[in-house]
Amino acid sequence: MNKILKKTICLLTCGVMLFSVSACKNNDSDQEPNGEISVWSKPSTVNVYQDVEYDASFKGEAEYSVIAGRGEYEAAQLFITTPAGTIEEYDLKVSDLICGENKIDKSYIDVYNEKYIEVTSTQATYSVGLGWYPDALLPFETAVEYGENVVGNEDAIRNQGIYIETFIPRDIPAGDYKGTFTLTVGEENYDIPAHLPRRRIRSRRTRGQPFRASP
Repeated sequence: MNKILKKTICLLTCGVMLFSVSACKNNDSDQEPNGEISVWSKPSTVNVYQDVEYDASFKGEAEYSVIAGRGEYEAAQLFITTPAGTIEEYDLKVSDLICGENKIDKSYIDVYNEKYIEVTSTQATYSVGLGWYPDALLPFETAVEYGENVVGNEDAIRNQGIYIETFIPRDIPAGDYKGTFTLTVGEENYDIPAHLPRRRIRSRRTRGQPFRASP
């Protein structure tokens, strides 16, 4: 009887010790960043929630890539994703886009910080759901001035969008324009390839009607 009692007490003691060790490990992991910062892109027409963790198949390459014709504005989004427990300041520097001897000056490229609003309820028949949506675009220099160029949260994953828009001058020749933007997150620099094929837009005419050149 004494042997059985001793074994029971021993087993209970071991169980308490293992539970204590496990609890300590869980508490430590909650306070440490879970994962790494990632940088990726999506087209300008895609809404990306601020608080949703997307898998790799959803994320595009970390680049700025659009196709445009003269006189058009074309945009794409760049995203920074930080794990829980990571908070960093970020900045983006754009460059000229070059094609041979021709150039789209960086002054034609506008950068905006995406601001988010929480949708908690909706009466719409068709809705993509509730959560933190990108709702406004703040000029990036203003975001820096206000100290809003910060991404991250102590308790949850965060996605921060940067909206990049380029105006294509009407007199710029067609071609494949390229450059490299520099994204800085904390102390880490990321080279962001920029690719803008300037397409030729040919006027269409209906058979039997005279051709009229566009103004």
